[in-house]
This record gives sequence, structure tokens and C-alpha cells, in this order.
Amino acid sequence: WQCAQVGVRTHPGLLADFADYASRAQAPGAPPHAAHALRLGGTSSGSGGDRTSGGATGVATAPGDPPIRDADVIAVCLAIRSLERTAPSPPLVNLDLTGQPVTCEGARTLAAVLQVGCGMQTLLLRRTRVSDDGAAALGAALGSSTLAELDLGECMVRDVGMRLFVKGIQVHGSPLSLSVLCLDGNPMGDSGTVELVSLLEGPRRPPSLTTLCVKPAPPRALSAEVEAALRVVCDLARVELCFGPPCGPPSRVQEEPRHSFGSSSA
Repeated sequence: WQCAQVGVRTHPGLLADFADYASRAQAPGAPPHAAHALRLGGTSSGSGGDRTSGGATGVATAPGDPPIRDADVIAVCLAIRSLERTAPSPPLVNLDLTGQPVTCEGARTLAAVLQVGCGMQTLLLRRTRVSDDGAAALGAALGSSTLAELDLGECMVRDVGMRLFVKGIQVHGSPLSLSVLCLDGNPMGDSGTVELVSLLEGPRRPPSLTTLCVKPAPPRALSAEVEAALRVVCDLARVELCFGPPCGPPSRVQEEPRHSFGSSSA
């Protein structure tokens, strides 16, 4: 009803995910709501089995569903906030918008929800249109969030966007629970990566970070000096440095010690 009040319709696929969660939470003998994860988008099953047409790399809609856009993000955030305020034990939320036409406006909406606390544990925005402004908004909101995984791979984030993302964390606080951060496939180079190095070796480094995925989108590649600095700071911080997202078969940096990020094998 909140979505109707602001003139926003709930996306049919996401609505099915909410219905699936409600069905599981209300089943006889079901544990408290907090024991259930609210899975939205991606490989969520909804009420009709696997709705993902392309597996982990597909879009988060069933055949015939419209794409998920910024207005749908507003609707789902309203629903998450309502659930967080009304449920006796709000669930952990896993939101997968991989491959959807979500822009920086949708990212700003998500950032606003993260700042007020909503139980969001996973936020996957790979291959969206978040871009520099969206990355800046999310970076400023992470310190107030409960996120354990953030995927901003292939989101058109450039060096300036990475600088703003890192500055947001440094100014507004480090995300205490963030363990996986994916930034691979973005058109950034040395200067954006140097910002990441400064974050990892500074006092605002996410204390729970265990996996960092960084590989510039071709034809961009890191210089040998910046790549070496990134490896060293990750080793010191005990952060695993990956060539690809952890949901796929990542090619670890340690497996190709002589190759530069973004360079191709001979």
C-alpha cells in the first residue's frame, strides 16, 4: 500500500519473492522471521521455482517480466523498510539486481535505505548503470550498513567514481561487516586503484574484508608499480585479491604472478 501511495507499482518478479518469503515465514513450525533470508531478484525462486533465465549471469526476471528499473528499486526499498519496522524479527535481505537497467538514481535510493538500517546483507549490482555518482552514494552509506557483500563489478565506475567511493568510506565510516567487495570490470586505472590502496592501508579499512575483486575493464590495465602495491597491501591486510567475482571461478592473483591486471596472456 505504501508503493501505491507514491504511485509506484511493485515489480511482479520482486512481488513473487516477497510472497515466497511470507509463505515460508508463515508455514507451520517455521522459525522466527530472522531465520529466513529475504531473497530478492537474481536466482530467487519466487513462488514458481527458479526465475532466473540465465543462471548466475542472467537477469533477475522471469521470461515475460519487465526489467527492474529505478522506480522498482524505490518500491522494493519501501517494502523492505516497512517490513523492517513491522516484523517482530526483520529478515536478512539479499538483493540481486545483476544486469538490470538500474542507474545512479536507483543506487541513491539503495544508499538511503542502507543508512537507516534495513538488514540488507548482500547487494549485487553487477552490470548495472550505477556509474560514478551511484558509487559515491553507496560509499557514503556503507558505514551505517550491515552489508557483508557488495558487487559493483562492470558498473561503469571510473577513477573519479572510485575516488568518491573511497572518500565516502573514509569520511562517513568503515563498513564493519563487509567481507566481499567486487569492483572488477570497471573502466578505472592506476589512480582509482591507488585510492583503494590508501583505503586498505589506512584506519578506515573495512575490518572484516576478506575478498577484493579488482580488474580494470579492457583495454585498461594497471601499471606494474600499482599492481605490486595493491598486492602488498592486500597481503598485509590478509585480503584475498581476485581477478573475478567470487560467485564464479575467479582467477586468483597468486595464480598469475607475472601478469598485469587487464593484460592478456600471450
